[in-house]
Amino acid sequence: MKSSGYLLWYPVAIASFDECPKAKHRKYMIDCYLPSALNSPLPRFLTIRRARRFTLTASAPVDAPIIPHNRCGLGDFVLDASKLKELLSNSKAFSIELRRAGPEPCSYVKSFEDACKRLPRQPLLENDEIMTLFKEFLKALCLDSGIPPTSWELTYTLLEIRVNESVVIAHIGGKSERMRILESYFFRDKEKILKDVLRHYHI
Repeated sequence: MKSSGYLLWYPVAIASFDECPKAKHRKYMIDCYLPSALNSPLPRFLTIRRARRFTLTASAPVDAPIIPHNRCGLGDFVLDASKLKELLSNSKAFSIELRRAGPEPCSYVKSFEDACKRLPRQPLLENDEIMTLFKEFLKALCLDSGIPPTSWELTYTLLEIRVNESVVIAHIGGKSERMRILESYFFRDKEKILKDVLRHYHI
């Protein structure tokens, strides 16, 4: 495929939560790079999204570098959910962690978008509604009750990173979708995250 940026196979997991009424019969895409790169549970849940068009493939149909999965087993996900619940019980600790490992204000997945638009334009760390959104999100997947996913499969999604435009596009199921949450992470700290991602090109 033609691209104006760097193509990379990005590690993700596809999870189901069929024991949770609100999430039953739905699949979700879970990030398998940022939580390890930032050593934080926050990116795992800030980047989670519905996988409506995702199809698991046994091979990479496009020749591009592959970022390996790291700390992305089912047990790692359950542990991160537990760590997030602990952070949410301490507003000060949560604010510190969000400053260190969170995205720019209001750079959220669709589950957070509508609520985020209603929030006043002020620093995330001063807004208790952000913690409430996290709690509601964990509850929607029954993770607040400690119920693990009913399925967990490791796979990849094809990313196109346009460095000059600060744009990240995911090519999923024959369609392209701009990933603003990844842009917030990749281009916020180019010396760390973006440099680490692009090292798979040996540049």
